[in-house]
Amino acid sequence: MKKPIVAVTALFDDKKDSIWMLLVYLEVGAITDDGLIESIYLKNKKFVLGVQWHPELLYKDFTIQFSIFKAFIDSCI
Repeated sequence: MKKPIVAVTALFDDKKDSIWMLLVYLEVGAITDDGLIESIYLKNKKFVLGVQWHPELLYKDFTIQFSIFKAFIDSCI
């Protein structure tokens, strides 16, 4: 999977722009066909994951959604 290329400036005039600083640390985990980032994670950490959907509503019907919760629980024990 190709990683997105994002250009950012070093100075931020508005607090909302500071979210772009997180791209230095975050990895893209899932992206839609039209380019929307759907999940992010941090490498080399036990469990740091952010998703733009509701796996808690989907885990009963889709095993892959349940695996998110299993990975979280496994990282805690």
